[in-house]
Amino acid sequence: MARYRRQDQIEETVAGALEAAGGRWSVDLIAKRATGVRGYRVTLAFLEADGGRSAFVELDPAPAREAAAALAAELRGDPARLRRLLEAELGG
Repeated sequence: MARYRRQDQIEETVAGALEAAGGRWSVDLIAKRATGVRGYRVTLAFLEADGGRSAFVELDPAPAREAAAALAAELRGDPARLRRLLEAELGG
């Protein structure tokens, strides 16, 4: 299991109300600097607004904090990509 320090974590909201997979989702990007991972391990956390479902999508590692922040900004502007990632994770 990877270990990290709190100051080596980045959390950014990517979407507050993404309509996808039959629900409304909030999406957060979480990037953690961890042992065994070069750079920052990046995960998208999808949480359904009614609390019914959640999904976690692992993305390629980001080489630096700035790259993780840039990825969050990129994803903020691409809801279609977020929908595709969620639907792939949910198997539909």
